[in-house]
Amino acid sequence: EEMVRVGCVVGKDYPTPLLSPLQLSTKAEDWNVGDADDPAVSRRVARSGEHRVHPYDISGRSYTQREFLDYAIGKSEDYGESAWAESISVPDIQKKFVELEARIKAQEQELLALRREQPKQQMQEALAS
Repeated sequence: EEMVRVGCVVGKDYPTPLLSPLQLSTKAEDWNVGDADDPAVSRRVARSGEHRVHPYDISGRSYTQREFLDYAIGKSEDYGESAWAESISVPDIQKKFVELEARIKAQEQELLALRREQPKQQMQEALAS
C-alpha cells in the first residue's frame, strides 16, 4: 500500500532484488555458516537465504535450500539435501572466479615471456652452428 501511495512499486517501477533481504547479526555463530554438517547451521543458512548454484544446472541460476527441497518433491527423500550439499555458494563461486582470473593472467604473462625468449634462443643456436 505504501509503495503504491508513493508511486514506487517493487517489481513494477524498478527490478525486484535478486538476493534475499539483508539480515544483520551481532552473534558470532551467525557469521560462520560454512559448516554444512551441523544441522543448526544448515537451518540458519536456509533462513538467511543463502543461494547456491548446482554444478550440473546449465542455467547457472542460484537457488535457496528451500528451492532445492521444493524441486525434490516426488523424488527420493534425500534428493533435495544431496543437491544442496553438491551445490556451491555464490560467494565461493565469485572467489574461485577471481582466483582463476589471477592464475590465467599469470600464465599469460609467463607465456608472453617465453615467447620473447624463443627468438633469442633460436638466434643463439643458429650462431653456434
